[in-house]
Amino acid sequence: MIDWVSPLRPDRTDVAEYSHRVQTALQGRFALNLIAPSRAGALDAYALDGEPFFNIGNDARFHAAILQASHRTSGIIIAHDYRIQDLIIASFAHTGEGWQGRYQAAMRRVYGPEGEAAAKQLCQGKRSTIQLSGDFPGIEFASENAVCVISHNPALVDNLAQRTGLYCAHLPLPFPLPAKQHAPPAPDPEDKHLDLLLFGYIGANRGADLICDVLSEMQNSRFRLNVAGIPGAGTRAKLDAFATRGTLIDHGFMEETQLDRLIRRCALVLNLRYPSMGEVSGSQLRILANGGLSVVTDEGWYSSLPDDCVIKLKHARVKEELSQVLRQLTENPAVFDGYRERGHQYVGRHHSLEYFASAFDAFMAQSHEALSHGRKLLLADRIRMHYGVTHKTWPRPASYYLERAEALV
Repeated sequence: MIDWVSPLRPDRTDVAEYSHRVQTALQGRFALNLIAPSRAGALDAYALDGEPFFNIGNDARFHAAILQASHRTSGIIIAHDYRIQDLIIASFAHTGEGWQGRYQAAMRRVYGPEGEAAAKQLCQGKRSTIQLSGDFPGIEFASENAVCVISHNPALVDNLAQRTGLYCAHLPLPFPLPAKQHAPPAPDPEDKHLDLLLFGYIGANRGADLICDVLSEMQNSRFRLNVAGIPGAGTRAKLDAFATRGTLIDHGFMEETQLDRLIRRCALVLNLRYPSMGEVSGSQLRILANGGLSVVTDEGWYSSLPDDCVIKLKHARVKEELSQVLRQLTENPAVFDGYRERGHQYVGRHHSLEYFASAFDAFMAQSHEALSHGRKLLLADRIRMHYGVTHKTWPRPASYYLERAEALV
C-alpha cells in the first residue's frame, strides 16, 4: 500500500486530476492510500508500508498542508513545480506576526546571504515573487526531509539532484487519450467568430495582460476570448477591463468533459507561461490529447514539444509573434493543418497511462539505492545536530557524519 498525499477530486486543481489518472494507471499493480491535504498531518491516515509520496505544487491552497506534512515525515517528493516561492511565502505568512523575519532567516539558511537579501527586498515590495523565484526557486524547502525527488520534467532532473543532493528520477506525466478522437466541429456558417481559449489557474505568468492588449490593438471583432478557470486577482481586473471593450465569455470553472469539448471547439488555445514554474503542463497535454491547436512560450518543458505539434512564441517577441499567428488564423488557417492530429499522436506515444505505469514499475523496482542514499543523508544530518548539541563544539567535517550514517543504514 503506497501512501499518496495529494489534492484529490473534487479539488479544483489539475494535480487532483493527475492523482486520479495515476490511480487508474496503477490499478492491478500498486494500491494507493489516497490522503487529502486536510488529512496530511494525521499520522493515522498513513499505512506506512514505505516512504509516502508527497505531491508538491506552487498553489498554497492545495499544497501548504502537504508541505508541512513532508517536513514531519520523510518521504518521496513529486515536484510538480520547480519554482514554489508562492507556496513557501504563503506558508510563512500563515504563521502570523513576524513571519517576514522567519522567512528571511530561512532563506539565509538555504541560500546564504544572497537569499536573505532577496527575501528582504521582497518583503519591502522591491522585488516580485516571480523575480525572486528565478534565482531562488524554493524547491530545496520541499526536499529538506525527503529521501528522493521525482520530476515529470526530464530537463530538471540533474538540476534537482544538484540542488538537493538526492537522487532525482524522471517519470512521464500520465494523460489518457479520449476514447474516441474527435474531429474539430464544423464551423457554423452563421457564426463568424474565431474562439480563443485561456483556461486553468490564470496567474501573473500566464500572459493575460498581453493577450488582452494584442486583441485590443488588432480590433478584429471576429476574435472572441473564452476564459475557463480561476484568474488571480490582478488578472481578474485586467480581464474585466477587457470585457468592457472586447468580446469575452467567462465560463468559470468547468468540469473535465465540458472543458474538453470547449478545447475542441476553439480555433486556438492560449497557453503562454513566462516564467515557467518548471512544470510539465497537464493543461497542455489536455489540449494536445483533445486535438487542440495551441500557442506556448518557447521556454522550459514547452520548448521540448515537437515544433509540428504546437506553435512556439519567443518571449522577447511574444507580442509581435502572437499578432502574426492571429492574423494567419483569419487569412490562411491552412498553414496550421496537421498540428491537431500530430499533437494527439504525441500524447499517445509519450504520456499514455500504460507508458506511465511501466515507468513507475521500473522506478519502484530500482529505487532501493536512491532511497538508501536519501536515508543516509537524513541520518547524517541528525547525527550532526545531535553531535553539536551534546558536545557543544564546532561540527566535524561532513564526511564524519556520512560515515556514521553509512554504518547505521
